[in-house]
Amino acid sequence: MTNESYVRLHFTCPSPYQDFAIAELLEFGVEGFDQNDQGFYAYIPNRLFTQTVKNEMLNSVNNSEYACDLVSEEILQPKNWNQEWEKSIRSQYIAPFFICPTWVEDPQPINSIRLTIDPKMAFGTGNHATTRLILASLPNYVNLNDSVLDVGTGTGILAIGAIKLGALKALGFDIDEWSYTNAIENAKHNDVLDKITIMNGSFETIPAGQTFDLVIANVNRSVLIDYSSHIARATKNGGVIILSGLFGDEDIHILVNNDYRELELLETSREGDWICMIFKKL
Repeated sequence: MTNESYVRLHFTCPSPYQDFAIAELLEFGVEGFDQNDQGFYAYIPNRLFTQTVKNEMLNSVNNSEYACDLVSEEILQPKNWNQEWEKSIRSQYIAPFFICPTWVEDPQPINSIRLTIDPKMAFGTGNHATTRLILASLPNYVNLNDSVLDVGTGTGILAIGAIKLGALKALGFDIDEWSYTNAIENAKHNDVLDKITIMNGSFETIPAGQTFDLVIANVNRSVLIDYSSHIARATKNGGVIILSGLFGDEDIHILVNNDYRELELLETSREGDWICMIFKKL
């Protein structure tokens, strides 16, 4: 974000649908978001926010299952928006990981594993319950010299965490170009770029026939269902699959899916209404 005036749009939106709505709004030049359980704020340069753009934005999130409503709009005067946004990012300790951006100098807890993550616009700062659930589970399922696939890698935090725990190599992909660039930057920050391959795309980026000891997918339910066969095929026999991005009772849809029914459910964990499910491929 630059030193220009912005319009802050406040949308109410159920948590499970916010990422879908945000993906729609990015197409109109929205440059930043602040999310909470009830909805989110979207920030768009004032020069781009015409009545036509506003109408198109509302159509994109109203004429859908997202159930998002615009409740207010406000013009914000010019300031250094990057600096203001960075102030909102704080370090976190999610045992055994200490997650901290480059611009914060908080003391690192003893015996913790540092993950230096500058999030920019990519998902995966540790602030979301699904990221925390997976990070907390990784020490139990990452083995020395494992190969890891990170589906929808976002900032790359989960792949980087797996490498820090002893995995030999990781492949992370994301269809979002912001995430692709950001994940590479974060791999460099953590000195693991030699062990992580980041790709812009989806399952087609996986070399033919390659399978992984651990597959992580922190995406929404629709993607988990639509790509269930790809996720299963990408996992080695005896390998582990960690799924999150599930909300409320959406674990039911996973349990009845034909591909996931072939797996052994090892555990299910929750934080609030968010769910993480861990399977073993037999």
